Amino acid sequence: IRARLEPRLARHGLRFDWQVADLPLLAEFGPERVLQALRIVQEAITNVVKHAQATTITVRTGEQADDGGTPGVFVEIQDDGRGMRGAAPGRGLRHVVKRAAQCGGCASYGDRPGGGAFVEVTLALGPLVVTETLSPVAGGRHARQAS
Repeated sequence: IRARLEPRLARHGLRFDWQVADLPLLAEFGPERVLQALRIVQEAITNVVKHAQATTITVRTGEQADDGGTPGVFVEIQDDGRGMRGAAPGRGLRHVVKRAAQCGGCASYGDRPGGGAFVEVTLALGPLVVTETLSPVAGGRHARQAS
C-alpha cells in the first residue's frame, strides 16, 4: 500500500511517516478480513486527504491487548491537520466501525490532543467474534469485540 499511495499523496503535499512493525499472524484472518482491514486504512487516508488539511499522515502498527487482556494487533492512522472539531461522523467513519466489528475488532477515532485526528483499529489474535455495539471511549467512538 505504501508504494502505491506515497507518490500519489506527495503530489497533494502530503508525506507519510511509516511506523510499521512486523505483526504476528492473525489466526483465521482470511481474505475477507484482510480486505476489510485494507478498506479501513483506505477510508482513514481518504478522510485525511478530503477533510484534514494535513501535511503528514502517520501510519503505526503494533501489538496491543484489548480491554479484556486478549492479545491483538493495532493499526493507527494519524494526521497533523485540523482535527474533527466536534463534527459528527460521516458515512466513511461509520463504515470503519462496522468493518472493524465484522473483523471481530474494535475501531476508535477522534481528535488528537496535540492537533489532528486519528483512526485506530485493534484486532484480536483469537477466534472471530462479531459485535456492533457502540460505547464512548476517550476521544472517540468504539465498536467492541465481545468477550
